[in-house]
Amino acid sequence: MSHMKIEEVKIKNIIRKYKKPINIYSKKKILNNIKIIKKFKKIIFFYAVKANDNKEILKIIKKKMNFETVSIGETEKVLSTKVKPEKIIFSGIGKSKREIYKTLKYNVKKFNIESLQELKRIIKISKINKKIAEIFIRINLEIDCKSNKKISTGKKNSKFGLNLEEAIKAKKIIKKNKNSAILLGIGFHLGSQITKSIYYINAIKKLMKFKKKHFKKIKFINLGGGIGINYNKSNYKRNVKIKKNILKKISLIIKRYKTIKVIMELGRSIIADTCFTLFKVEYVKRNFIITDLGINNIIRQILYKSYHKIKNLKKYKNLKKYNIVGPICECSDILAKNKLFFAKKNDFLIIKDTGAYCYSMSSNYNSQPRAKQILISKKTITILNK
Repeated sequence: MSHMKIEEVKIKNIIRKYKKPINIYSKKKILNNIKIIKKFKKIIFFYAVKANDNKEILKIIKKKMNFETVSIGETEKVLSTKVKPEKIIFSGIGKSKREIYKTLKYNVKKFNIESLQELKRIIKISKINKKIAEIFIRINLEIDCKSNKKISTGKKNSKFGLNLEEAIKAKKIIKKNKNSAILLGIGFHLGSQITKSIYYINAIKKLMKFKKKHFKKIKFINLGGGIGINYNKSNYKRNVKIKKNILKKISLIIKRYKTIKVIMELGRSIIADTCFTLFKVEYVKRNFIITDLGINNIIRQILYKSYHKIKNLKKYKNLKKYNIVGPICECSDILAKNKLFFAKKNDFLIIKDTGAYCYSMSSNYNSQPRAKQILISKKTITILNK
């Protein structure tokens, strides 16, 4: 694996040149993931910025997709790349007065609303600023998509979305405030890391039945995001197949509803498998391989008990069970437990599929540095953060 290449750049050249740990992105894969989804012409795609908010990556994506943000910070970051305000939809369940005020000031008018109180707040601030907010009602359809319980947002007891009764009330509130808000659509967000189409199909059927009875005139339905990848196999072609299968099934069912425009907000399926992290073994003792990559840079394992494939760039035959750990002063700083592996001091390892919810969730805990980010495009290497 020491002869491994990312596009046209040899990994050994990256090892020589840059400090570790380092996140290495392929521009070709980012563009290819976008190209795949854009073939499904009946769907309008928004990129979920929370998956990875690196400004240089946003610049690549902006030419092909719209953006979904969940904070004023994300919105400002997207706008700083010269994206038009109408290409942004603002989600998030805890929008503050300040965030709503600034969002409207920037002329970003689209909101996914998550509660009646939030809707009333948006209307009040819209009136003061003489704006008309464009509202999407996010509905909790009480569908369990059987993914990780910590990222299943569409279940009955989830904090996300309005129930069906609240959605009807929201419609009435908007109707009474025509000069400050208009209703663009209704939608749902089932959660994240969904790899089977059946959950989307069931949700669309339930939503459209509800729409037919209570929201006949709306033009848009928003299916949220959530399309996942296969972290266990870590196979790019397999991930492409997952995307295509889900989007194909969604496209077939929405053909029945000819007057409706469909929105999806994708993050993980765009960026997760375009990146891997290169890191170094500092020490080996007993059954521990101690590395320079800690939970400050990849926290998914302890938050979600998630799995990322780890490989040594060198090949060894005599494998045994090791815990691969980081430098952080926490017992939970574990990248892999009881993994059949072998490594020596100063070996270089890679951990795969770290493009989503790694950099954007990273920190300087223990005053450790965040991983360096580089983007490779053919032979060109671009540093994405200082």
